[in-house]
Amino acid sequence: MEVKRESGLIQSFDGTDLFCAKDLVGSPSAVVVIAHGLAEHHKRYDYFTGKLNSFGYSLYRYDQRGHGKSGGERGYLPRYDTLFEDANVVVNYAKRENPNVPVFLFGHSMGGLTAVGYCIKYPGKVNGVILSGTLCADFAGQLKNIPVELDPVTKFPNNLASLLSKDPEVVKAYEEDPMVIKEITIGAFVQLKKAVEWFNSDDNLQKIIYPILVLHGGADMIVSPEDSKHLYNSISSEDKQIKIYEGLYHEILNEKAKDEIVDAIRDWIEKRLTC
Repeated sequence: MEVKRESGLIQSFDGTDLFCAKDLVGSPSAVVVIAHGLAEHHKRYDYFTGKLNSFGYSLYRYDQRGHGKSGGERGYLPRYDTLFEDANVVVNYAKRENPNVPVFLFGHSMGGLTAVGYCIKYPGKVNGVILSGTLCADFAGQLKNIPVELDPVTKFPNNLASLLSKDPEVVKAYEEDPMVIKEITIGAFVQLKKAVEWFNSDDNLQKIIYPILVLHGGADMIVSPEDSKHLYNSISSEDKQIKIYEGLYHEILNEKAKDEIVDAIRDWIEKRLTC
């Protein structure tokens, strides 16, 4: 299938430049917007994008602010809600360019957190949401002891690599990738913690009514699979599905079983295109 590739900067709600890559097929049956995780960037989803293109879907991938080729201080997050607003800008962009085509939002880890916040703030705008390894409750306790008294621009080393995937080639590529953020600010962690607290206050998770596919690695040591179970049990969506892949680490799309998972995502999307 022929794929037209374009990329460039789009302006977010506050004037911040977001780098967006488009992988477009002719007459797509669906459009998928990808929100990546903390410290990574859109190109780490090249394989996933290629597979979805082969199914007849167009892809819109953006670098979250402070990541990749987007604007903002690297590894820093001024306010957690900027994640949700940035996602809304990209979704609106995809919808404008693809009128009458169903649009789905995919988010991994911090990108999953982004998608959850988007679901709460913007009901009824996309046709469904796919979540992978989503941080929404911090059962792993990664954010529990963040030293909030430190200057928010204080940086800590990114030590996530060995916990991402069981595939040593994935770990090596991540460690050697110059676009992967090697130091993350306290400010980013503080804002992620505040986002999790917001999700779990005022019945915010219960406000989610989108069709949702929740995916998680059963051996994830970065974000506990209990986060996804909590999310699944909390949301009000009538159309919801959860799958925990036993033995897989945090990046299920970078494990040996990735094709099985991509096929499950395709099957889920296809069923919602025929409803």
